[in-house]
Amino acid sequence: MDMVQKTVKQIEQAVMTLPDNEFQKLYDWIVELDHQKWDRQIAEDSEQGLLDELANQALAEHSQGRTTRL
Repeated sequence: MDMVQKTVKQIEQAVMTLPDNEFQKLYDWIVELDHQKWDRQIAEDSEQGLLDELANQALAEHSQGRTTRL
């Protein structure tokens, strides 16, 4: 077992022993961290123009009346 796998296993075991309120704090922190990473990835992809084609497709479908209001 490599060091990362061992560390993950240790973290998993530690998480299993957390009281409910501490588990909830950890969960909330992980969710927020995940959202921040997602936001950074979207921003990077946008800056690199990787979302332009998707935006153009969406605009074309909208102009053709193939979208619905949410």
